Amino acid sequence: MLNSIRSAYASVIRSRLSARLKQRRVRPIRNRRLRAESLEGRRMLTGPYAPAAGEPGSTAMFLDDPAFVAWSTGWKDYAPGANVDATWKTPEKALGQAVASGFDIVALGDSGEITLTFDRPIRNGPGADFAVFENSFSDTFLELAFVEASSDGVTFFRIANDSLTEDPVGAFGAVDPTNITGYGGKYRQGFGVPFDLEELAGASPLLNVNRVTHVKIVDIKGDGSTLDSGGDPIYDVHPTTGSGGFDLDAVGVVHAAEYAESLAGFEDVGAGLASESAWFGPDPDGVEQTGAFGDTVVGGFDSEGLRLNNTYSLDFGTWTGCGYSNTTDTTTPGFTNQMSAYAGGGADNSATYAVAFHDI
Repeated sequence: MLNSIRSAYASVIRSRLSARLKQRRVRPIRNRRLRAESLEGRRMLTGPYAPAAGEPGSTAMFLDDPAFVAWSTGWKDYAPGANVDATWKTPEKALGQAVASGFDIVALGDSGEITLTFDRPIRNGPGADFAVFENSFSDTFLELAFVEASSDGVTFFRIANDSLTEDPVGAFGAVDPTNITGYGGKYRQGFGVPFDLEELAGASPLLNVNRVTHVKIVDIKGDGSTLDSGGDPIYDVHPTTGSGGFDLDAVGVVHAAEYAESLAGFEDVGAGLASESAWFGPDPDGVEQTGAFGDTVVGGFDSEGLRLNNTYSLDFGTWTGCGYSNTTDTTTPGFTNQMSAYAGGGADNSATYAVAFHDI
């Protein structure tokens, strides 16, 4: 009887010991699985930059954010690259508020570009000053673009950017948003990428960060042939077709320039004009540069506290912006008489008046 009890007791001990050993064998496996899941989570967020929309620390701006006070109202110089069907070549779809639609966009194609204009210039305020919207359907299917700003529509300055994506992505690949900064297209549709004009402050006397009139979007051909600000290759989902390259939804304005009413009679600058003559550039104190119209001088003139811009082409003798005149020829037609006014003079019988040509 005693031996039977000992045998039964030993059997119970062995059963309990076996169960404990099984538990011990299970725990290391479960711990390894948890460690693997934790490492996988870290791989999803590997870079130093802001994460996807909705994630803690993201800088994405939703299209209905009350911070937006205006949207782009005009466009120019749309030059689509390869891999864009006619369906997606409607620049007007980039105007007005972002709509977060896969169809209400203008596609830029490989290395294509477009320039947007605004009723009121963008100014440098606290934090983000404007935001660029693309139409990505996910947080990682990202088609990227450079963003550039201009105060005259001629000379553009690019926002600094960085790409840490090391390998080609492919048409069905993924871009980690924490590895990129300074590009349009970092966030999915409905969420804009904010840009701060303070980053361009002091970049050049040709850029007034408190009066940015043009924003250019330039698609990045994401095969590594295009380089970031540090000289490293940029990879994004490539190649894509049909609506290839960056798909622009909208550009929203956070800080718009304030307008104040001022009056100038232009008699101060007109005092130096000979009779029946005009001034339309070049500004002797302007900055000479080379652009689409050859060698130009970017400058202007001052009258009664107002500064009026003038850009003069040394190669063609043409100009944009403002000039002033005292000519009275109201009969000669054509561009040879472009500095005259129909009224034959200025307001309130002023001898001198301003003439403007706005090339958007």
